[in-house]
Amino acid sequence: MGDVASPNCPLIIGCSTRIVQDEEYNPPRLCLQCKYALVTKVTKQQWFEGCCVQLFPLSSKRVFRCSRCRWEVSEKDGFEPPVADHPGEHPEYLPQKMIKPEM
Repeated sequence: MGDVASPNCPLIIGCSTRIVQDEEYNPPRLCLQCKYALVTKVTKQQWFEGCCVQLFPLSSKRVFRCSRCRWEVSEKDGFEPPVADHPGEHPEYLPQKMIKPEM
């Protein structure tokens, strides 16, 4: 009596984040946190959900995001991570290979 949602039919609402990679040419960039070249430009959207269905976007912003460590920086900050020479890894930051001692 006067309940918003009855116990037999729960109303599930909330917010979710959706991340979509940009379609334009997006060279891999160097992550300043983990030092891997896995940073790409993405659009990050906050959505309002009702019963696990995305209903409408609440906010949207473009960010540079690392797919390995989840580091990100907003495009509005005016900072762009440096473009990497090799996708996936940057040779300057690779760990030294162990050299097997000669016997």
